[in-house]
Amino acid sequence: MRGPSYARPCSIIRIETETRSSLDEFRATRPWPLDPFQVEAIEKLDTHRGVLVSAPTSSGKTVVADYCNFRARREGTKVIYTTPLKALSNQKFRDFQREFG
Repeated sequence: MRGPSYARPCSIIRIETETRSSLDEFRATRPWPLDPFQVEAIEKLDTHRGVLVSAPTSSGKTVVADYCNFRARREGTKVIYTTPLKALSNQKFRDFQREFG
């Protein structure tokens, strides 16, 4: 005897379209093009996979976190942003003040 099935089919095309749309909208907010590692990480996040971004200082790792914030705002959810460095925390605080008032 089988129990109830809670799985529901989903449209992969719809998910890919939404992902591409979000990524394209995010790209439009950036003053420079995204690097390949940023695009790869964002695409993984959009398929609900976790990522660990390891790259040199000032290479753009925070942009991946910015994308998570962008998606959360689009979806009407809240974000808690933490950072291990006081300097980065202060910088992001100023960035958020400029962006959100």
